Amino acid sequence: MTDRERQALIVVTSAYDDPELGALRAPTDDAEALAEVLGDPDIGGFEAEVLTDPDSQRLRMKVEDFFAGRETHHTLLLHFSCRGVKNAAGKLFLATTDTRRNRLASTAVPAE
Repeated sequence: MTDRERQALIVVTSAYDDPELGALRAPTDDAEALAEVLGDPDIGGFEAEVLTDPDSQRLRMKVEDFFAGRETHHTLLLHFSCRGVKNAAGKLFLATTDTRRNRLASTAVPAE
């Protein structure tokens, strides 16, 4: 496999505008370390990219771009390090920098 056939997108959100969500302590350092391990040709051999503190629209676009045009022989790894928030119906959302707990449908990304 060539490098282009092994892709990893590591999404990390450590800071949130909504004070109810609270900052996470070390996800950025962890994400960088994961990218390094995945990118090591003797370990993972992935072309790894870290997306840090995206807002909800940027995350949606980046994930769609990540999967667009891929074929069955591609190996793709998508990793999230962020807060997960459930709505009143129990649906899980991935929190982004602009997520508001009272507006999950429009400010967070559905986990599905």
